[in-house]
Amino acid sequence: MKKTRSHLAVIAAVASLSFLAACSEGEDNAAAEMPAPAAETQPASPVAPDPVASEPTVDPVTSEELEADAQEAKEDAQEKADELRAEAAEAGDAIKEKAEELKDAADRKASEIGDAIKEGAAEADAAIQDKLGNGTQPDAPAAPSEQSNP
Repeated sequence: MKKTRSHLAVIAAVASLSFLAACSEGEDNAAAEMPAPAAETQPASPVAPDPVASEPTVDPVTSEELEADAQEAKEDAQEKADELRAEAAEAGDAIKEKAEELKDAADRKASEIGDAIKEGAAEADAAIQDKLGNGTQPDAPAAPSEQSNP
């Protein structure tokens, strides 16, 4: 219960401070936007201030500068694209080499497995032949006698 209360107190404090900060920013902006009240004791100046002089001067960007910047950015992008293409081609070549190596290794293993199967089959056939007749054909049975026929 104490932890819940302390958490709620902290959250309430943070929310209050955030609200106060938001309100004070609004007051600062409002004060900056409102014109200062004119003092009646000051006489009006006969010469109005020059509005152009009070504005900060900004160097205008010429279209040539923009075109030069755009061209430079285009060239940089083209260089990066060329570099990426070269890297992709190198990666493709490396992948192709590895694929060929894997294919060759798979072919060798398949050949070895085939040879092992042939060898195993030959051994099994020899074992069967040994069991059946020691590698020789059994004698053909004699012709049945006439007595066996009814």
